[in-house]
Amino acid sequence: MTTITDQQIDFILGDLKGKGITTESLLNNLVDHICSIIEANLPADGDFEQYYNAILPSFYKQDIAELERATRLLVKVRRPFALLSRLQFIALLFGCAIAPCLIGIILGSTVTGTAGGRSLGTVMVWLTLYALLIVLVIWTTPDELDPLIPRRSKILLAAHPFVTILPTR
Repeated sequence: MTTITDQQIDFILGDLKGKGITTESLLNNLVDHICSIIEANLPADGDFEQYYNAILPSFYKQDIAELERATRLLVKVRRPFALLSRLQFIALLFGCAIAPCLIGIILGSTVTGTAGGRSLGTVMVWLTLYALLIVLVIWTTPDELDPLIPRRSKILLAAHPFVTILPTR
């Protein structure tokens, strides 16, 4: 069991600030967690800096700045409506784009006399096919071509911004 000194806390604060952590509450929470881990696990004769550098990667996947980016996003998006997988979002998009068109086809199949002499049903069929094409392009674009919604990403629905794509790697 080790006791953290004020100098070591200052070292941790300076290092985290230097690596891009600027949100005060995130910085304080990280320092608290790191100090707790070090105090509980570092032997009395252990090297503080070496142990600190060894445990720091356990807080992130690629770099510690991703914690800052995620924190800023969550602060910006206060009350999300839903967090959807890519499949769930595309199913929702499909339902919102295609269902009204299909209802229009069913209800408008007997109505005629719209602009150009086409029936409402014919117009709705073309709108349905167009919406289906858009959904299929979004769904089938391979990752190599930088798709609008990458595979394994999450989609956050909220008031502002309405749709936020959260890529995961």
